[in-house]
Amino acid sequence: MLVGFGKTYAQSSLEQEVDSLTHLIVSVPDDTLKIGRYEDLARKLLSLNRQSKMLEIANEGLALSKKLEYDGGIAKMTLFKAIALDIMGKSDKAIPLYNIGLKMAKEQDEQELQARFYMNLGLCYRYMGDYDLSLENQLYAYDLREAMSKKDLAKLLNNIGIIYRFQDKHKRAEEIYLKSLKLKQELKDSLGMAATLTNLGLVYNKIENRKEKSTQYLQRSKNLYQLLGRPDHVASCNTSLGQIFLNQNNIPKAKEALSDAWNYFQKNIDQQYSPSTLASLSEIAVLENDFQLAKAYLEKALEISTSFGRKVDQVKLLIGLSSIKKELGENADAYKMLKKAYDINDTLNQMSRLEAMEEMQAKFDVNEKISELKISELKLNEQTRQRNIFLFGAIGLALFAITIFFSLQGRIRANKKIAEQTEAIQHKEIIELQQQNKLLALSSMIEGQEAERMRIAKDLHDGLGGLLSTVKAHFSAIQNEVTKLEKLNLAKKTNELIDEACVEVRRISHDMIPHALTLSGLPAVLEDRAETLIGEGFNVDLDIQEFPEDMAKTRQAMLFRLIQEIISNIRKHANAKNILIQILGNDRGLSLIVEDDGDGFEFEKAMKSGGVGLKSINSRVEFLNGTIDWDSSLGKGTTITVNIPEV
Repeated sequence: MLVGFGKTYAQSSLEQEVDSLTHLIVSVPDDTLKIGRYEDLARKLLSLNRQSKMLEIANEGLALSKKLEYDGGIAKMTLFKAIALDIMGKSDKAIPLYNIGLKMAKEQDEQELQARFYMNLGLCYRYMGDYDLSLENQLYAYDLREAMSKKDLAKLLNNIGIIYRFQDKHKRAEEIYLKSLKLKQELKDSLGMAATLTNLGLVYNKIENRKEKSTQYLQRSKNLYQLLGRPDHVASCNTSLGQIFLNQNNIPKAKEALSDAWNYFQKNIDQQYSPSTLASLSEIAVLENDFQLAKAYLEKALEISTSFGRKVDQVKLLIGLSSIKKELGENADAYKMLKKAYDINDTLNQMSRLEAMEEMQAKFDVNEKISELKISELKLNEQTRQRNIFLFGAIGLALFAITIFFSLQGRIRANKKIAEQTEAIQHKEIIELQQQNKLLALSSMIEGQEAERMRIAKDLHDGLGGLLSTVKAHFSAIQNEVTKLEKLNLAKKTNELIDEACVEVRRISHDMIPHALTLSGLPAVLEDRAETLIGEGFNVDLDIQEFPEDMAKTRQAMLFRLIQEIISNIRKHANAKNILIQILGNDRGLSLIVEDDGDGFEFEKAMKSGGVGLKSINSRVEFLNGTIDWDSSLGKGTTITVNIPEV
């Protein structure tokens, strides 16, 4: 009862707001405030999945904005129009509108609006199966995150995580999803949390030691969607759960979840989930040896995918349909399905799918299909043909089939050879790039070491050298003026200077190789360094949790050098008062976070100017097989996050 009440209340509340705004728009004058009402109404219609009405409202708002010559309204209404067309499966019309609107947003210097265009353009390319372009646009949006609200940033992170999941970068996807979930929890965005829980469930199904979490997260997401009154998302959760149960060979649960999903998507067609649900139901029908039902499911899925122009899905469905028709003895149609899939696949220009197509061709007995196709044609006319014509025709057809067979086999071998050559070239290029990266890393490391040597030499010259020069001068004075020794008290001064020189030598030596690192490990060295910084006037917060005690001393030394280089940069350039040094150990390695409240800087500009310190830091991180993230802007300090994997 509570779930049903939640659905009714949420739905009716949105409907009431839509009705209220619709009546309000009619009564208010034609001004820029009215454009704002159109924008609110379009957003609520989007939440209700009423794309046709949303398109109508966007067109009205766009016409009024042009009449008022209101550039801001034109750009925003263009965005809503493009979104409506995109969801309706008209990406060919949506993409030009996205690009037009994006250009206007740039001309108006509206960074938040630019980010929204990039996000939705990325979604459009994702639904089209072009994950590279999708990720490119989502990352452009991420570059504008300073102008975005936390809610939009959380959505963006979720979208980026989905692309990484589609590219099988599951650990990276998990990281991004968890960041998105944290933001949504801070915002108490229940709908957004449910979406990210769904995606975490899907990615955990692909990570070996996380699979038990998969159904748990999807069920949590489904329950939350039910409370929020979102039957569309409940159905998509059922599709995902059904597919996971199917992979686990739990056919009864898979069939139940997928049937519930199809009950919704049959009436509310979705370009992604409707075909996906039908394809999974077809798999179950095949397992139950009901090939007629399996064929019906895939034919319906193909019809939906074709109507939305989803060519990547069409290729998969055509290949599946070809296999089922082969089982049913419909060999001529099976070959036609496979040929059509091959033709569509040629237009996609995606090597991974070309290889899949070639594999299917290798499995398919080309000679048998051509022969059966010709024999079927022959049987249609056998009542009107004479015996001798039949025999000559059969011989001719057999020769023709053999010719076609060898022709196709030659084509397949040629394609395979080209693919192997392309793969070899790509492999060679990858190796060359890796070698270049290693050389660059080594070069930067050497530059960093040279800078360190120069620093030591400068310290010795300016510190110890000056002191010893003074000592020499005093001893010269002693030698020349022995008679005045007691009056000048030079022996006492000389001893003090020698003591000071010894302290300076110890300091330089300690900076090079801290004695505590050998005896007590990195935590003790960092505590000592923190006290030194406090003595220099900095406020230092050192937080070390679960430091891996078994870390090799060489890695600890390299990590110390890394922290030392970062602190050196802060002391020289940042004008900071407060420094945070945090090391957090976990089962995958450790994370290092260093923050300061100094002047900040522009990272890309600093790298282009050839900063040795930054190169040295990046090279040390690469030596540790880690990753580094620089977050800095002028006047807002700097945060450096380093993740180092366990060895």
